[in-house]
Amino acid sequence: MKKIRGWLCGVSLLLGVVVVLVACDGKAPTGEQTTENSGVESDQEKAVVELGSENTPDGSVEAGIESQPEAQVEPTTEPTTEPTTEPMQPEATTEQVSPEPTTESVQPEATAEQILPEPTPESVLPEPQPDGVLGADYSKDGPMNVSSVPRRDITLPTSTGCGKFCKVFVEVSYPDGSAIAGPYPLVLFSNGFLLKSSYYASYAKRFASWGYVVVRWDTDGEDPTPIIGKGAVDHDALGKMIVELISWADAQSKDPASALRGKLDASKTYAVGHSRGGKASALAAGLDPRIKLYFGIDPVNSNPPLSSKRVDALPELAKSAAPVGVVGSDNNTGGFQPCTPVNDNYTKFYDAVSRSAWEMHVVNSGHMQFLDNTTSCGFTCSACSDGSTPSMRVRDLTQTMMIAWGEKHFRSADITVYLTGAWSQQATQAGHAKFRRK
Repeated sequence: MKKIRGWLCGVSLLLGVVVVLVACDGKAPTGEQTTENSGVESDQEKAVVELGSENTPDGSVEAGIESQPEAQVEPTTEPTTEPTTEPMQPEATTEQVSPEPTTESVQPEATAEQILPEPTPESVLPEPQPDGVLGADYSKDGPMNVSSVPRRDITLPTSTGCGKFCKVFVEVSYPDGSAIAGPYPLVLFSNGFLLKSSYYASYAKRFASWGYVVVRWDTDGEDPTPIIGKGAVDHDALGKMIVELISWADAQSKDPASALRGKLDASKTYAVGHSRGGKASALAAGLDPRIKLYFGIDPVNSNPPLSSKRVDALPELAKSAAPVGVVGSDNNTGGFQPCTPVNDNYTKFYDAVSRSAWEMHVVNSGHMQFLDNTTSCGFTCSACSDGSTPSMRVRDLTQTMMIAWGEKHFRSADITVYLTGAWSQQATQAGHAKFRRK
């Protein structure tokens, strides 16, 4: 019996212990019965204590525990470390899509440097001016000083048919200096009917400054009235007289006592003439192969005054090998006959040849506007009226063209700017000139 009682007492004690354990929520009464989750539970307890102190009036721990449901106290906290935020850290994402490198790869500055507009103007420089193209501006005097041989008279052979006019007066202008090497081409310049060689002094000066020896000449005492005066030189003789003047200049270049010794090359003769002088030069071009170039200043192929004898210069010009340059006016009214008859004017000289030729029509100009001045010309100049283009402009265009034409053929200069470029275009646009070329 005593044993049974002892067993029952032991069971009762054991049941009491179980009850106590259940009442204590399964916790060990001492720290010796801790489990693997004890550290986590300790953290949770602290959190509960903090929560309880905020929500319970007295801030006691028990109140905090009692107010929290079991589901909120017991969850395991190991998987709740929340590492899932690490793979999408905003910092790493920002570094991967940082806009700074993108900006550097499309820097506008680099693009601007690649398409800078400054080099473009340098590669499309405007067309060069005459000085840049040719190294010369023929609208001005050339680089040479000009000297002259005093006016003198010479007598030409009667075989020329000069008749009463075999005595002539010559004046020579020549280049002085070393800017252009000699010997120089010869210019044989013939004036118009009843006009003096002194009326063309600016032409001689311009030629000589560009390296040409210029011979101008006058007949002795011509007049338009053969009945009461000496009359005029027969046109048949004019070309032959020019040929003799070329020979005279050639002899001067070989004469040790002459100022022209060694200065000219007569085999390179440039025949130039105004009005009747243009006709005489054309006649000479067909007779003498030393004439390598022709230039007519408003040339006229008409008969002498009060004469019915026809001497045509165009066939002689056509058979010459000399390239042809001509300048002409268009105001041919005045006097007892037209100064430049339409059927005999400058256009006929241009049309007569099939070789190289250059023609300039000076718009609104008169036949006498090619002279340096007309104040001492008297009745002869009054016979032809002027046009509206200033006389200085008429002479400037004419002299520029005659020098350019000579430089092209005697010194192989590139005169494109005059033939078709800025010079001729400006003259055309200003309404001062019209051109033909072949």
